[in-house]
Amino acid sequence: MKPSRAFWGILFVTFGILLLANRIYDLEIDCEYIWKFWPAVFVLIGLSLVFKQQAVRMVLSSLAALIAAFFLYAIVSFSWLPWHGEILAEEDGGAAQVQEFTEPFTPEIATVDFTMDMAAGKFRVDTSSADLLHAKITSWISQFDLVRDGSGGNVSLHLNQRDDIHVRDWKSHRSMSTAQVTLHPKPEWDLAFDIGAASVEMDLSAVKVRDLNIDGGAANVQLRLGVPANMTSVRCDMGASKIRISVPESVGCEVRLDGDLSSKRLDDFTEYGDNIYRTENYNAAAKKIVIDAKTGLATIRVVRY
Repeated sequence: MKPSRAFWGILFVTFGILLLANRIYDLEIDCEYIWKFWPAVFVLIGLSLVFKQQAVRMVLSSLAALIAAFFLYAIVSFSWLPWHGEILAEEDGGAAQVQEFTEPFTPEIATVDFTMDMAAGKFRVDTSSADLLHAKITSWISQFDLVRDGSGGNVSLHLNQRDDIHVRDWKSHRSMSTAQVTLHPKPEWDLAFDIGAASVEMDLSAVKVRDLNIDGGAANVQLRLGVPANMTSVRCDMGASKIRISVPESVGCEVRLDGDLSSKRLDDFTEYGDNIYRTENYNAAAKKIVIDAKTGLATIRVVRY
């Protein structure tokens, strides 16, 4: 067999297997290192042209094909994002600025309007706080401010990145910010996140969310919602993104899709119109979640738990 035939055969077979595994098993592969070392494909192909031994050329061509297949998979699955992966509390090297913000909880607080603005980075939101809000932000590029408005039962919180962003090293994680935000589970929340390009993990299963707005660029979003007081409205306006949303089985759910999707997977949903999908219990359910997703080239999955 010629090395060129082996290269193309292994490339297409490996790439196809990765795509099938992603669709069937929701495969998660951190391809960050493949993305960094993709030029090795050219090195291996060049070496295969230098050596005369057929066995050596076959091995080098096969390795180049494997790297190229993972590289292509990283592109279509958005794993190429340099901030794809787990949130790290600290990064190696550099002079990071660490800020912590705390707003105390008082029993009369019934509703909270919380907005957060982050240009690029990765953050996690959960509901393990005894305070109304606690945030820890590690940044190499800017500082943040927390502003509180309102009093009594209605409170507004704004966590914003300052305008004086300093880009230091775009080849490392030091060009980003990381944030870990925790919310109190008792009030009802209206949430808005302007995240730019980011990796986001939100576990809001213990929070009563009324409205959730996510405005972002190229992003990897994992969102887990809980049972609302009455209805939760979710609006996602994003560019090239990978979105996974988990909703409770006891809640009726409607998904409205608008945009270019490379793939979608809606477990236990039925189409009821032009890009409108509902769970079987939507009309009968007393509590509902409505998801309105406007995206660029994106993959979206909605699952029930």
